[in-house]
Amino acid sequence: MRFLTEPDDWHLLVCRARRLILGSGGPERVFGVIRDDTKREARRRRAKDALSAERQRADEIAAFSSAVMTAVTEQEVRQVVLTRLAATFGGTGAALAFITQGRLRVSSDAGIPIPVAALQGLPLDAPSALPYVIRTGEPQFIPNQEDYIRRWPHGAMVP
Repeated sequence: MRFLTEPDDWHLLVCRARRLILGSGGPERVFGVIRDDTKREARRRRAKDALSAERQRADEIAAFSSAVMTAVTEQEVRQVVLTRLAATFGGTGAALAFITQGRLRVSSDAGIPIPVAALQGLPLDAPSALPYVIRTGEPQFIPNQEDYIRRWPHGAMVP
């Protein structure tokens, strides 16, 4: 049974009952227990929602991976990455860097505030975060521009 209380929202009550006969041929009685399962149901609903979200995320990652694997040309890879990467992994934008003769060729979607021209043609040995990450495979988590300039003073030319 569900009921609504003004300050607390919905409550879920569960009732279990048994019919008992007292003694041989004695009087019949009903024994019942009412339990408030509101919190338990809320936990169950949150767990179910989390599981559903994880399944959807796994499906999105699988679809993204499949799309990248089936891309044949550079243009197809660019299209898949720039249209699906950020949404698949919960980001606000995506950038894709190709390397040609030791220099970067960068593309981005509208969610990335970095002007692509500032990174275009940057050599892989440049003292900047993106070439460093490409060279080493070590991720860089940079929370703001001040931290970026502190860690990469020579890369201050990149907005």
